[in-house]
Amino acid sequence: MEHFSKWLATLAVALLPLSAFGYDLRLSVDGLPVGTAFRQPQIVATWNVQSGGAIGYNWTAQGALPTIVVVNCANGHRCLQDEVPAGTYGSQWGAWGHFGYYLSAAPGRVTVLEWDETLESGFDMHSLGKLPMAIEVWSNALNGYSSIRTNWQCSSATGQTSCASGKAVFVNYMQANGTVNQGGHNGCLSSKGTTAIQTGVPYHFKQQQDLSNPMRPIADIWIKAPSDSAPVNVFHCTWNAGNTGASTTHSVRIDHDSWAGGAGSNDKLAVNSYSLESNIHAYTIP
Repeated sequence: MEHFSKWLATLAVALLPLSAFGYDLRLSVDGLPVGTAFRQPQIVATWNVQSGGAIGYNWTAQGALPTIVVVNCANGHRCLQDEVPAGTYGSQWGAWGHFGYYLSAAPGRVTVLEWDETLESGFDMHSLGKLPMAIEVWSNALNGYSSIRTNWQCSSATGQTSCASGKAVFVNYMQANGTVNQGGHNGCLSSKGTTAIQTGVPYHFKQQQDLSNPMRPIADIWIKAPSDSAPVNVFHCTWNAGNTGASTTHSVRIDHDSWAGGAGSNDKLAVNSYSLESNIHAYTIP
C-alpha cells in the first residue's frame, strides 16, 4: 500500500494540467501490483490522475469477484485482463456484480479510443458477445447513450450452443440504448467481418466519434489484424438525425466492460474466458 501511495503521489506531481477541452492519455498500469482488482481507487489513480482530470471515474459495481484485474503483459509492461465468467449472460451476474467500469470524458470535437485486444487461448466464441471497450455519446432524443461497439460473433445463426456451422468473426455496429428506440442502431447498418478471429494474438482497435456537427455525429471503427499492414476502416456511419436530439452538445462516456449475450440464453459461455487490453490510448482532436 505504501508503494502504491508513493507511486500515486509521484505521478500526480509529474503530470502537467491538461485543458478541460482536450486530452491525450496513454494509460499505464505498470505501477499497480499484478493481481490488483481494477476498482474505483485504481481507476482514479490511473485514468483520472494520468489525464489531468479530463477523464474521470463514473462508476463500477464489480462485486466480490472482480472481472478486471492487472496482469503482466508483453515487453515487461502490465495491462488489464477482462474476464467473462462461464455460465453468465448479460452484464450483471451474482458475485461478479456489474461487469467492468465506466468513465466520464471531457467533451471534444472528436473523441478517439485506441487499444490492443487479445482474446486469450480457449476464449468461448460459440455465439456472440461484446468486446470490452466502447465510446458512448449521450443522445437527448433517446434519453440514453449510443455506443459504437464490436462483438465476437459466430458467422452462422446466433443464439446457438455451438459454432460448428460457421466461424467467429468481428461484428461492428452502433447501439442506441435509452427510453426511446431501445436497442436500435441510429440508422447505422452493422458490418460483419469475413475472417475468423484468432486467439492469442493482438488486434489493434480504433474507435472515433466525430461531433463536429453535433446534430449529425459520425462514428468510425478501424481494426488492424495481425496480417494487416495498416488499420482497416470496418464501420462508418453518420447518425440518423432523428436520434441525436436538439442539443448542440453531447456528453461522452468510455466503457470498459465485456459480456456474453445479445441473442438469447444459449450465449452463456461454457468456460471462463479472458481477454487482454493493452496500449490503451484515449484522446481528443481539437
